[in-house]
Amino acid sequence: MDIITLSFDILIALLSLLILIKLRGYGGIIGDSLKMIGYGTIIIGVSQFIETTGLYFMGGEMSTAEIVHFAHRLVLLSGMLLVFFGFRKLMEGK
Repeated sequence: MDIITLSFDILIALLSLLILIKLRGYGGIIGDSLKMIGYGTIIIGVSQFIETTGLYFMGGEMSTAEIVHFAHRLVLLSGMLLVFFGFRKLMEGK
């Protein structure tokens, strides 16, 4: 596993966690919306880590790699959906 790739994945996950920590002070509909966006960024960060470690531990065979990439995209999609719905909720709270 490339140490640079792993370092970036860990950095992405930590930064997304930092976003959520910074958003704890907000309340109401804006706070709920921002927290949903924060949860989405955490899931996106975790999806990158899943892809990197999954390819390393599964041996990198083609069929296994396709499974890891598919799982990565499913997790990434769920994170992006949370971000989308967080922004949507934020806009509805005018």
